[in-house]
Amino acid sequence: MDSCGASDQPVTEKPKKTLSDFEILESLGEGAFGEVSKAKLRETGEFFALKSIDKAFITKHGVAHHVMREKILLNELKGEGVISLIETFQDAKTLYFVLELASHGELSRYLRRRGKLSLEETRFCAKEVVQILERIHSFGVVHRDLKPENLLIDSRKRLKLIDFGTAEVRHLPNHNDQLFEDLAGLRGSEPEDSDLQPQKSFVGTAAYVAPETIDGHRAEFASDFWALGVLLCLMLTGSLPFSDKNDFLTFEKIRSGKFSLPDDIDPQAADLLHRLLKVDPLLRLTDFSVLKAHPFFEGQIWGWEDTESPLCLEILSPPT
Repeated sequence: MDSCGASDQPVTEKPKKTLSDFEILESLGEGAFGEVSKAKLRETGEFFALKSIDKAFITKHGVAHHVMREKILLNELKGEGVISLIETFQDAKTLYFVLELASHGELSRYLRRRGKLSLEETRFCAKEVVQILERIHSFGVVHRDLKPENLLIDSRKRLKLIDFGTAEVRHLPNHNDQLFEDLAGLRGSEPEDSDLQPQKSFVGTAAYVAPETIDGHRAEFASDFWALGVLLCLMLTGSLPFSDKNDFLTFEKIRSGKFSLPDDIDPQAADLLHRLLKVDPLLRLTDFSVLKAHPFFEGQIWGWEDTESPLCLEILSPPT
């Protein structure tokens, strides 16, 4: 021992988990690049979401950079509003992500059962998403695939964002230098138009894609605000503002920026939608302080402290 009483003994690393450490209980669906299952850690009885990614799939489709990007970003963004990555391990054929289990599943499932959300539910969910976007944007991260399938409802009935495999990072001076360097290390395994280079094609789900990315411009923070507007409209009305029988026709509607709303929609909600769904990203509402002060959010308590969630547990519970 030294004079401070510290031991010279080497620190023993905790052994990596293996698949046999878990009991696989049920499928939770398909995540980006892999299947997600509910799993119980045999040693402690704790429940997790276990994402399995086939190595042959990674090689065949050339998505190693997406998988590594997700791991790096989940580690960097660990905290409120983002699903927690507990650890990773692998065997000869598969990579595994051990993730926090959001016990109430996808927001998309809740929306399907509900049809559309009440004004109170919509305000709450929109507030949650605004806070999540504000937090990840502060790290320089543009998600690029914001949609109900990528928002999970946890045991507190709060929202958690998932699937960062196609996210991008914008360099923020004196803030995320290490994150930028970590992602730059992936550049040898990915196309030139990824991560730190301008994107030449859109990424995401057609109905949520911002108009500027359809036309080959790089996804920026404003693109996530467009997707927020689409999500807000879906929650309020039960319908997407821009949708058609194929992607081409959907993109034409998105480029036009024209959408209709029910006559009885809340006027403050309608105003917010029109400010978020501006075709020109320079005219789009992208200032978080202005967004949070919008009258639509009047009465909402901002912050990560536990607040009463209006989401209905009966709707969340699986049918018996």
